[in-house]
Amino acid sequence: MSATPELPLTGLIGSRPIAALAAFGLLRWSAGIPALRGARLHWELEDDWIAVLTPPAPLAADDLCRLLLDAHATGAGWPHLAGAPTLRMPVADFRARCRADVSAAGVDDRLAADFDAACGCDAIADTQGRLTPTRLHMTSGQQQFVALLRELAASLLADGRRKGRQTPAALLDAAREALFGPWTYPDAEHALGWDPDAERLHALRPLAPTVDNANKSVRFAVWLAHWALPLLPSLPRGRRLQTTAFVPELRGAARRFRWPLWTAPLGVDGVAALLATPELVGDGAAIARLQARGVSAVFESLRHEFGQGYAVFRPARLVPPGEGERRPLPAAALVF
Repeated sequence: MSATPELPLTGLIGSRPIAALAAFGLLRWSAGIPALRGARLHWELEDDWIAVLTPPAPLAADDLCRLLLDAHATGAGWPHLAGAPTLRMPVADFRARCRADVSAAGVDDRLAADFDAACGCDAIADTQGRLTPTRLHMTSGQQQFVALLRELAASLLADGRRKGRQTPAALLDAAREALFGPWTYPDAEHALGWDPDAERLHALRPLAPTVDNANKSVRFAVWLAHWALPLLPSLPRGRRLQTTAFVPELRGAARRFRWPLWTAPLGVDGVAALLATPELVGDGAAIARLQARGVSAVFESLRHEFGQGYAVFRPARLVPPGEGERRPLPAAALVF
């Protein structure tokens, strides 16, 4: 692909929760990479919604992949993933971690503190005094969330994967597949419940569960998606934890994650504000108001829970505005 100011990311399809999270995460990660700082994101409707990145300078597809892989390889060891392998830690331990990360944070380095804000709140604990984690925490048992992220991070290093050393070309292929597609699910790393296509509904498959139990994912997309967590903090709502962009929960109601798509390029701060707007998780009238401000579409995925603490996103649906409340989109840029 020739270098252009706008770079269509044809692997990141806006109607899929994992791809939308990956696009948001890419923008958040770009803010910490000098060559990508100031990048903006929007969506274009083709056969489906496609993410489009506007970097600060013209950039070819493979150059973007190399920038991200180099930043990953030369990073500071992912300090936001240090410590306990699970988020279900004693609240006192989480509080101490938050204080340490806030003390170490600076204007240009606040990833760990922002990640903590996404993970949970020390005011909301379970009956055993453990942290109630973000609704994006969808693993349990031996599938420990932070440990899986560490494994995922290591898998994108030349000598960090369990299968052994990888060539630079193999790593470039992993990044290229995530960003530009098509997704063939070649990886054994866990998708963390964020990808509906990674769920194996055995009643609809030709293989027995005993021989069809390996993880399948697009690992670089999952790694990008985890970068979106700092844009989705979790805060108390009464006695319950409310994760940003999840529809407020009624007792016993299904949990739903929502995300917006828009056509005017936005920077990371604009995207963070848009994800946090109350209209995003409101009723049909609120969705209509959001569309009148320049949002083109809103999707949501059901957080399907099963077993003891496991969950997976189900395929997304388009959230319509209230009947009779659809308004024409403005010709001007997104108003937010």
